[in-house]
Amino acid sequence: MNFKEAIKKSAISILKILPMFIAIVWLVGIFQVFVTPKMLSHFFDGAYLHDTITSIVSGSVTIGQVVLSCIVGFALLKKGVTLFGVTVFFLAFTTIGVIQMPLQMELLGKRFTIIQNFMAIVFIIISSYIIVFLMESL
Repeated sequence: MNFKEAIKKSAISILKILPMFIAIVWLVGIFQVFVTPKMLSHFFDGAYLHDTITSIVSGSVTIGQVVLSCIVGFALLKKGVTLFGVTVFFLAFTTIGVIQMPLQMELLGKRFTIIQNFMAIVFIIISSYIIVFLMESL
């Protein structure tokens, strides 16, 4: 394959995924505008298992940037959400992206995407326990 063919194949690949990429960026923007910390704080009750599940689901659906997750996390802490719940939310918010899963499946494969997100959830829970333990012991 020469350079011209490589450029042509790359351009075709980019054009194939461009509509899905635009949709993902649009959906993330919509979530960041309409899903507020106040809305999210109503889902937490202080129980570790419930907060873990709630944090993973809400964090992975409302995917965002690290800076934004700090702002949302601080607002959740002020609303009375546990440090553990906020930590899980913070990590899921920046790591797992349900919105971008179709694109990831198309580019990297369904099996890889499922395993990657499952492992992310496992390590989010482990990391959150470690972070909360360290923060509370200081």
